[in-house]
Amino acid sequence: MNQITLSKDAIIGGKQYPAGTQVLVASQEVAQRGYKDARRAAARHQINQMTGADEFSLLGTTNKTTQMLLWALCNIVVGLSSANSFHDLRAACEPYKDISQGFLDQVASGEVQLAHQGEENGIPGIVAEFSQRASQIFQALNGTGTTG
Repeated sequence: MNQITLSKDAIIGGKQYPAGTQVLVASQEVAQRGYKDARRAAARHQINQMTGADEFSLLGTTNKTTQMLLWALCNIVVGLSSANSFHDLRAACEPYKDISQGFLDQVASGEVQLAHQGEENGIPGIVAEFSQRASQIFQALNGTGTTG
């Protein structure tokens, strides 16, 4: 065990410690994980404060958004798969053009800000997180994973 002085707020062993606290840790990796856990907890608290939404409300919004995107994607795929010309390709995308352009304009102007824009590791970090989580869920559902 090593005694260290925390350089940032941390959550270690389920307990929250402010920066400057001296704690005993097994390794520097434990402290790094504690810093990450504290950042995550602070971000979740901030999301709750700013949106006024609980986890179920956020899940509901995510669910509706995912369903809408899947529906639009299926419509586009069906339209594209039966297209015989460039005109047919454009026609398959046309129903989504105005709403898509409006959304992109809002993002470009800063009116809408997307989570990945503030992600520390950018889109590659999000893809890595998604990939890891998807594999963990698959393993849990199939009884092939380990906890931890």
